[in-house]
Amino acid sequence: MKNHYIPQFIINRFSTAVNVFNLNTAEIREKRPSNKIFFTRNIYKDEVEVALSRYLEAPFSKLLKSKLLTDNEIIITREDLFLIKKYMFVTSIRSQELDHFCYLLKSLNKNSNGFINFAKLEGLKNVSLKTSEEMLKTMTPFDFFNQQLLALAEFSTEKLLQPYEIFKDTRLSLEMACWACSFYFSYVAFWDAEDDSEFVLSDAGIVSEYEGFYQLTGGLSASKTSYLNHQIKKGDKNRIGAYVKPMQTTLMMYENYDLFNISSTRCIVAINPFFKLYDSKTETMIYEKDGRISEIYKVKVPDIWPAVIQNKLLFEVPKTNYLLKGLYLPMDTFEYKAKKLNKKEMIYINSLLINESKNWVGFNKPDKVFSAFEYCLEHESQYKSVTKSNEKIENIIVNYANNLMNSKFNDVIKWCTEQGCKSENDVVSIFEELLADIYKDFNENIYIYEFYLESYNDTYNLKQLDFLGNGDKQKKMKYLIDGYNRLLAERGGNL
Repeated sequence: MKNHYIPQFIINRFSTAVNVFNLNTAEIREKRPSNKIFFTRNIYKDEVEVALSRYLEAPFSKLLKSKLLTDNEIIITREDLFLIKKYMFVTSIRSQELDHFCYLLKSLNKNSNGFINFAKLEGLKNVSLKTSEEMLKTMTPFDFFNQQLLALAEFSTEKLLQPYEIFKDTRLSLEMACWACSFYFSYVAFWDAEDDSEFVLSDAGIVSEYEGFYQLTGGLSASKTSYLNHQIKKGDKNRIGAYVKPMQTTLMMYENYDLFNISSTRCIVAINPFFKLYDSKTETMIYEKDGRISEIYKVKVPDIWPAVIQNKLLFEVPKTNYLLKGLYLPMDTFEYKAKKLNKKEMIYINSLLINESKNWVGFNKPDKVFSAFEYCLEHESQYKSVTKSNEKIENIIVNYANNLMNSKFNDVIKWCTEQGCKSENDVVSIFEELLADIYKDFNENIYIYEFYLESYNDTYNLKQLDFLGNGDKQKKMKYLIDGYNRLLAERGGNL
């Protein structure tokens, strides 16, 4: 049986016949119909296929046509919103390969325990779910994968009004329930393609942007957590409540946001709730013992910016209309204005979609995505030009030239050129600008330095930061100390 991990109704929003490029073999297949791409045979059990169709694909397809692909202004209900989040999350799960899926869930065990500890502060009790490792002792990876998908698909949107209800479903592993719950705490935005561009279609389901520091260190997520850690431990005690939910969520959803294409010109973005702190309306309340609100505090806008994209308007929180203030009801409404990306942002987003794909990338018109492939060639060639921390400059130049000549991206660029595409953007300059934005997260975030210096001995032995001292641990620590003092001086000695 063909199981489409990217639904055909999404593929058809790109074109009736989509071009696809294989990132591993450089194969290009022109104008493929939707039923011939983005599928694998026998991924799901029959009951899972039925559940996905009934509870997700049919209602989401209806919502897509009626509300999500309309004009610039989008109004959806809370029930619609939960369906979108549920659909995005399940799409990210079902596109994963079995081995990676099982490894990923087991690796989230420590994070899940932290998530649960915060949830207990909000009233969650008696969590008795087994860990992924425990469940895999008695189940095959295939059965485990299908059981998680079935439970997620059948989790009703009504129950999402109380997301902790998910912990009552014993079919789910502890890590899966925590991960899903954290994703449901995100908020969404709609981003549209720049006028002369289109989005590519990734085979990864959804694609994430991680913090600049995460990208530089190969997996250390500290930008948001270091800031939240400081505010909870050392900030205004009256405002601590505002930071609990972002910290809880960030333990599991440590990316900045997740992208999900719904057409060649529009994507839905699930944004980490950390970014709600930048909304001037965000506030925290102080409650008396009898439940009455005694004081309301405005939350301080963070003095860091962990996203690579610098345009804060893209992260705008939607306007919410409550039927009854203080209650979450299915028919509450959310008003959005789709935000249009500029050329640089568009190339960057497409590069994420391409680089995080597993095997195949789809696209409609070659000239609308040509700059993105050119950028990916530059990005790959630059990053692979340095193979060790003390690489000599002459070796970097030679490596860079070899990478440019031997990259598989040359094949798709050549094919696009044969279709009449021309270079219209200086992708080298765009790469340098985006690289500066990636480094900005680390260079200007004093909380990262504070966070790692507080655990001096652990940081001393942390290999992922050794590049700061070109492999010398003493120089690494001096780099962090000097960086902290520099940023503290820039703040006038106040933190």
